[in-house]
Amino acid sequence: MKLVSIVILAKYASDIKSRIVAAKASLNKQETLFVRKLDFSLRKKLMKFYVWSTDIYGAENWVLRTADQKYLGDFKMRCWRRMEKIVWTDRVRNVVL
Repeated sequence: MKLVSIVILAKYASDIKSRIVAAKASLNKQETLFVRKLDFSLRKKLMKFYVWSTDIYGAENWVLRTADQKYLGDFKMRCWRRMEKIVWTDRVRNVVL
């Protein structure tokens, strides 16, 4: 029985990673998210519509481990930082975002 659960968790982990790759591709296509002329609330809605909907498609069937939750959270923070044009050398905490 443990082997079956390990195989299922591995399937979900690979599915999560493939969804994040698809969401990254969607993020790279959306140049309007990075234009400062748009209102922040509009950019936030566009981010949820284009990127996060791609990322969490099928999530209701996933069994999330702690590592998977961290991976999804890291991707979400990466999206916020990219939208706000914050580079990693700026040392801005995630709580501030």
